Amino acid sequence: MDTFPTLYRHGTVKHTPVVGELQEELAFDPTIRSQSEGGYVTSRARFTRRPRKWTVRYTWMSRANKNSVRVFEDAQGAGAEYFTWTNPSDNIIYVVRFTGPVKYTPEENSDYLWWQVEFTMEQV
Repeated sequence: MDTFPTLYRHGTVKHTPVVGELQEELAFDPTIRSQSEGGYVTSRARFTRRPRKWTVRYTWMSRANKNSVRVFEDAQGAGAEYFTWTNPSDNIIYVVRFTGPVKYTPEENSDYLWWQVEFTMEQV
């Protein structure tokens, strides 16, 4: 199993997502709801496991870091494979997979030297 690459800013400091750009939520709603004829709603958990989903956005990422993420994304088969990722907000290691393609956007007026990289992952 692969590990998400460690990204560095200025050579020695770990590059972490922008504060407020790391969003965590349930991957899907595990609740089953049934409405009866009288208007009552009964509900129960479909299962007890509650997988999480994260949307991560890095800003002002160097071209080298962007290329590291791109090579890693290609190696993962764009979501077919799973990998380990350390959540920067709680330092817990999760087993995740990409839920879609990674989005690469150049920063304004940076002459393609600096990039925004955004992706969504779900817990396996």
